[in-house]
Amino acid sequence: MASTASGLGASQAGAPGGPPGRELPGRRAIRTFLDKMKVEFAVIGVVIVYMVLVFADLMLNEEDGIPWWNPVFQVVDLGFLIAFTLELLVRLYAYGLVYVKDALNMFDAIVVLVSLVLQIFFMLQPAGTTATSSFGFMRIVRLIRLVRLFTVMNKLQKARSAYKKAKYLRIGTPVEKVMELLGQMRETSETDEDGQDVAWIMDLIATDKLYTIDVRKNTSMSAEMSAFITANLGLKNEDPDDDTATDAGSTTTASSGGAPMLRQESSYLPAAAEELTRCQELVERPEVAELLKHIADWEFDPFAFVEATQGNGLVVAAYHLIDHYGLIDKMRLSRSRLASFLHQIQEGYRGENPYHNATHALDVLLNMNYFLTFDALGGLLKPVDRLACLLAAAVHDFEHPGLNNNFLAATKDPLAITYNDRSILESHHVAASFKLLLSDECNFTRQMGRDAYAELRATVIQLVLGTDMKYHFEHVTKFKTKLSSNAFKHAETDSAERAVQHDDVKFLLAVALHSADIANPAKPTAVCSKWTELVMEEFFLQGDKEASLGMPVSPFYDREKTNVAQCQMGFINVLVKPLYVEFTSILGDKGISECLRCLESNFDGWTEYQRRCTEDGATEPWTEFMATRAKELADERARLNRRPSLAASLSGRAGAQVHPQ
Repeated sequence: MASTASGLGASQAGAPGGPPGRELPGRRAIRTFLDKMKVEFAVIGVVIVYMVLVFADLMLNEEDGIPWWNPVFQVVDLGFLIAFTLELLVRLYAYGLVYVKDALNMFDAIVVLVSLVLQIFFMLQPAGTTATSSFGFMRIVRLIRLVRLFTVMNKLQKARSAYKKAKYLRIGTPVEKVMELLGQMRETSETDEDGQDVAWIMDLIATDKLYTIDVRKNTSMSAEMSAFITANLGLKNEDPDDDTATDAGSTTTASSGGAPMLRQESSYLPAAAEELTRCQELVERPEVAELLKHIADWEFDPFAFVEATQGNGLVVAAYHLIDHYGLIDKMRLSRSRLASFLHQIQEGYRGENPYHNATHALDVLLNMNYFLTFDALGGLLKPVDRLACLLAAAVHDFEHPGLNNNFLAATKDPLAITYNDRSILESHHVAASFKLLLSDECNFTRQMGRDAYAELRATVIQLVLGTDMKYHFEHVTKFKTKLSSNAFKHAETDSAERAVQHDDVKFLLAVALHSADIANPAKPTAVCSKWTELVMEEFFLQGDKEASLGMPVSPFYDREKTNVAQCQMGFINVLVKPLYVEFTSILGDKGISECLRCLESNFDGWTEYQRRCTEDGATEPWTEFMATRAKELADERARLNRRPSLAASLSGRAGAQVHPQ
């Protein structure tokens, strides 16, 4: 087979070496036809039949028990090989010689042609001759067939991966098509120079700098004018090499780049000291210390941690993580004021909110920390970035009223008026949090340099504002664009190593926080079910308010009409899964397996519950069904843990599956 998963890489190729713009008759139409997923899988179906016949031939020849098999198989094999050769010729006509520039396509074409030549040679020999009876010759023919099976399996895997992505990419943007076309142009470029030019264009699009002016490259501008423009027009005048310092290699102190931001303060603050003592005492409790050993696990239970810390889970976890990473010393933070700040943040979360409360903030903090344990993220961070991530997670829903942005705007809430109906809640969360730093008792950043504080504040603002669901599809598309251009990976160039741009790092962290914020369906079933119950109750409370005010009740907010299973299945398929498939791809196998395994398991649970209700007429409440399912999964996992090899096999298999929408 000379087809699967190869057409996409060559679909824009013209005749190599020919004058630009000259196109042989019908080539574009043939390429379009061959690039269709249905055609790819139709060819795969034919190849699977061929594979079955080849395996059958190998087995039957080994047993040598059916005398009529060889003549029949030779004819059938010749027919398949002729068909594959014709397919190869069609693809060469459609894509040109660029098609065989791909090593896998070239190898597959060679195997097909060699197999055809050998088969014809074998069939033309008279029966009983040395060639037809030679065991060595038959071994060569079988070996070539076997090698080709490995080639086919490789292409089949590529096609399967492409299909997985195609299943959920129902909502696309023009930039995705642009990047796809540019990628095809880069692969089919006839010279290295053309390929580098296309790569430069892709990098430019991915880094969002099409309309950015770099004053560093304007040599005719005076230093004073450059400084004026930078300060007043929001342009950047910085050395990109400054972005390369990370946690592991940075020796820059928090006070460098500006004088400390000191305020008038007391030398001793009893209230802040008391909060620090309480936090330290909670950390030292045996049950809390034991839980903290597993704080970086994806399956960490935030509800159990809140109970163990006597309702202070957010304070204890945030302080512990900031201290654990050495950020208190690196960033010269005040321990007592940090504890006081975190306590005020925790108190600012409304306990009457079923969902948007301090436990949710703790959960997002834990999820964010989990993501940062992977080198693909953590390896890119400076100390100030890591501190910003932990703080942003802790404060991202500070003083949340339990109502969404649409409701606040529709009711002309004072917050909506203050923030002009734009990211109302997110703007308030971050603004109210930073307002706490104006209090001496909470100003843990007082020893930080002005530049370090400015960078911390800018990053926290970007991360928290990025949790606005209004930007979800935009950010997913942008993230995919940057992934396609390797924007999040260091790269070697001809002149030097190209470091990941700090703007790209901050965008990656914003996507990570958003992923942490909507992670509920990707958690173990027991935790997922608990969060579902809480978030749906908060939805219903807003729906009750909307109904009482004579407003249209928002979708999924009507407690009498909402189908919770359909709500969760749609949330997973439309929002969570497309993001997590892309985001976890940079985490590696461990992240993919742990996150997607739970996501797929929960999707299966909601699907099964919906089936029982619609087909079997079951009336069991979803809470009871999911609780029973959670217990069954926990028991099954306990059994598998006693058989490590089988558990690892099943876990990897579950993590690799992706459901169709």
